[in-house]
Amino acid sequence: MNPPEKTSLPFLVKFQVVLAVLALLVTIALASYIPTLVKKKSDLDSELAQLNAQKSQLQNQIADLEKQKADAEKLGSAVASAFYAANPKQAQKTLEDSLNSSPDGGIRPRIFIHIRSASQRAAAKPVADTFRQNGYVVPGIQILVADGPDETQVRYFHAPDEAEAQKILDQLTAAGVKKVAAKPNLISGHEDIRKRQYEIWFAPNAF
Repeated sequence: MNPPEKTSLPFLVKFQVVLAVLALLVTIALASYIPTLVKKKSDLDSELAQLNAQKSQLQNQIADLEKQKADAEKLGSAVASAFYAANPKQAQKTLEDSLNSSPDGGIRPRIFIHIRSASQRAAAKPVADTFRQNGYVVPGIQILVADGPDETQVRYFHAPDEAEAQKILDQLTAAGVKKVAAKPNLISGHEDIRKRQYEIWFAPNAF
């Protein structure tokens, strides 16, 4: 009587068994690593929440500082305008002394800006910044005046400065300022004012 023949599993079945074992091992490995991933995610979420809280605090601090700066500028402008209105000659002398303290104070052209309302201050600032970039000395505080011309004027005080005053006027037009006068205005009789000093008087609806 012959012994029974050994039967072997087909190759495909063996391959499937191997895959199943590998899948089981991978699943076990992932299952053991999942708690670590969950903890890392929790830690990252906690750090993100702390960073967001710090960001919010910094934004609030920046907003407070900007408000304090704006309030200080308004107060300084109001005080300067009131001082100028009460004693324009003394205000002029104070500005002269301050600007002439630098070696080139008597050389560079200087522009004083007069606005008609506090609402014009923000619009006048970029205009002033443009003139500063072009080499003009422009004091930081715009002078608030109750009365003024109906059109935007550039005033100068010495006849030889007419060409430069016209150039300033043209730059105002190029900057988009409305109702700009065609010619600058010569204000004579002020020999005490140095040469190359100018004033911009914005009209009520200049912006």
